[in-house]
Amino acid sequence: MTTQKALIVGASGGIGQNLVQYLSEQEAWKIVGLSRSQPPLKSTAQFIAVDLLKRDDVVTKLEKLTDITHIFYTAFYGGPTFSVPVAENLAMLTNVVEAIEPVAPLLERIVLIQGGKVYGRQIGPFKTPAKGFAEK
Repeated sequence: MTTQKALIVGASGGIGQNLVQYLSEQEAWKIVGLSRSQPPLKSTAQFIAVDLLKRDDVVTKLEKLTDITHIFYTAFYGGPTFSVPVAENLAMLTNVVEAIEPVAPLLERIVLIQGGKVYGRQIGPFKTPAKGFAEK
């Protein structure tokens, strides 16, 4: 069985915590979780505290993760208002990918996972199937 190494970005959020728990139960996975603080989880994951909006912090803290095979990106910056801060969310994703891609030659896949906030859940009920803010 080949061991794979997951980088779970946003490991302290709801989706991230569940993914950490799930992959911790799978023999084929080693896990590194990224978040601003360590989530209150019992798992096999290694956690790294990082501010994804600070590019230098991201690069410095991720440069030794040369054996990452998968990035599961679950982070979301909601900002102070109900509008989605697109620039900040794009910067966080870009910082992670641009830090890992050059140092991790075994990188196979990047998976973007988002919850209901992408569809505006925080501003009230919506019809399903939902469409994101960018979809008109």
